[in-house]
Amino acid sequence: MTGRPPKGRTWGRRGITPRVKVSGRKGERRSLGEADCIRLLDGAHQLLKAPLIVVWDRLSTHTSKTMKALVAERD
Repeated sequence: MTGRPPKGRTWGRRGITPRVKVSGRKGERRSLGEADCIRLLDGAHQLLKAPLIVVWDRLSTHTSKTMKALVAERD
């Protein structure tokens, strides 16, 4: 979470379209990577102190060799 608003907003005179510059968005990853997913699952498991039931979709992060190995080594 970056703490930035999702959209830039501005105003302009009637008939003149304002141009909004939003910095820092290009090239940033917009989803969780493998390491982020692993930390999220580990943190949730430690916080809840209970087994987790995870339903994966076909996102490449979820179906990667790293995630498959992670799931295989755990109960």
